Amino acid sequence: MMRIAFMNSSLSWGGLEMNIVRLASYLMGANIEVILFCLENSPINSAAKQINIPTVNIEKHRKYFDLCKSYKLCKLFEKQVITHIFIFDNRDLSTGVLAKIFLGENTELIFQQQMLVVTDKKDIFHRWHYSHISQWISPLQVLKRQVLQHTLIPARKISVIPLCIDIANLLPQNIISKREAREQLHINADATLFGIIGRIDKLKGQHFLIEAIKRLRNENYDVELLIVGEPTKEKAGEEYLQHILQLVKELDLGNCIHFRPFSQDLNLLYSALDIFALASKNETYGMVTVEAMLFGKPIIATSSGGTPEILGDGKFGLLYENEDMDGFLSCAKKYLDNVNLQNEFGRKAKEEAMHKYSHTVEVEQIIEMLSKLSHP
Repeated sequence: MMRIAFMNSSLSWGGLEMNIVRLASYLMGANIEVILFCLENSPINSAAKQINIPTVNIEKHRKYFDLCKSYKLCKLFEKQVITHIFIFDNRDLSTGVLAKIFLGENTELIFQQQMLVVTDKKDIFHRWHYSHISQWISPLQVLKRQVLQHTLIPARKISVIPLCIDIANLLPQNIISKREAREQLHINADATLFGIIGRIDKLKGQHFLIEAIKRLRNENYDVELLIVGEPTKEKAGEEYLQHILQLVKELDLGNCIHFRPFSQDLNLLYSALDIFALASKNETYGMVTVEAMLFGKPIIATSSGGTPEILGDGKFGLLYENEDMDGFLSCAKKYLDNVNLQNEFGRKAKEEAMHKYSHTVEVEQIIEMLSKLSHP
């Protein structure tokens, strides 16, 4: 009988935390017992409780070798009869490893990769931590290759399992029309609307897209931009938001750059868009890209991180090099000058996402992986 602990000590609410809650709910839907171990005052704790995911509160720990907090965590795991521990963040790995050691060899530790691995981690410090991982999950082949290149984790311990979405829940039976969505969002119904959805942060590149819209409008393209999200919960996040608000003012784009808070109503947000744009400097695994594919949106995205693999190296969306304005504008004009091309890329993207990114696929592969750990 498996009883799985999801451990996360984050006080943020972003893609990583959303993915954890999603996966917990998917596994519970397959009758797997999952308990989320998290901080009491964290957004992830609140989100889990809203959908009846059991939670156990833990204390904030140091990143490395916090023996006291690790032992306390071990006792919490023992009380809940935990058989498998899932770790999602490097900041929790050391504490999770120590808790596993205190528990003994009968507990499996699984690390689900959510970030790029771009520097060597072959020193004795990392080797010791990684040696206690039973299985490492990479969501893409390119991320697995990074792990093999920069660590000494053997290939047999690495599974490639994509992060997926409950498609039936994401795509309602009645997707609202573009006109109705824009009416609700108070956005011009006639312009071609680009959109970026996610945390407002310099690394996400909202400033780049604002400048791109200015360039396109200077060439007489009737384009506007929807920016959806909240600033990073740090001083730098608020400063960046003020920076891009000032940029909009300086470029005289107040009537065509639309800021809206994040909403759970993805049907509304994606239905309003003509073209989805990703301008991140290095996106590990953009769930928003997968969502845009499922809604059949033509996509323009940076050719970095895991994005090229998600987009089939250009088969399911147009790619440009990070911060290459001419490259982005070239992609944008291909779409703007050819509605049929928009429709073709949108159709191919949706077909790929429907086939590859259903949460049932993710759950089946994780259960198979866990079964192999139990019966090698």
